Amino acid sequence: MREYDGLLRLLDEKKQLLERFEEVSLRMLTCEDDDLEEGMEERGRLIERVDELEAQVRGFCDGAGEPALLRALDPAASRGELPGWAAQFYDAARASDAVGLRLREANIQLHTRLEEVRERTLSLIRESNRGQGAQAAKYYGSMGARGGYPGSQLGKA
Repeated sequence: MREYDGLLRLLDEKKQLLERFEEVSLRMLTCEDDDLEEGMEERGRLIERVDELEAQVRGFCDGAGEPALLRALDPAASRGELPGWAAQFYDAARASDAVGLRLREANIQLHTRLEEVRERTLSLIRESNRGQGAQAAKYYGSMGARGGYPGSQLGKA
């Protein structure tokens, strides 16, 4: 049905964006720690676009008023229960769903990686706060807070 070709384009674009999201997520599993922020920003942009597409798909389906079309996009639907013309929409929706399922595993791994980086960073901060430079800074900072060093007029200016 030619009037629904626009929906197929939207579903294909959504699948492509999810594949790009997956690609970025997998790259983030092995990239340098400093590159993680860039990956997170790109993932955010991709998700915003996917959300926009999903809203367009919902609007398209609501406007079409075709129950078989809505059923074809439902993940709980069975391909066999749909009219023949709706199978292509079912297939397109399941292709996006397949990428989404793969993303779940990648997101779990990425979450673990981000937690490891956070813990490593916190450990480095704690370590630097215990070093001699940090101890000296605390000492000099406390002296300045009390009005200067003994015998000095600098703190009284």
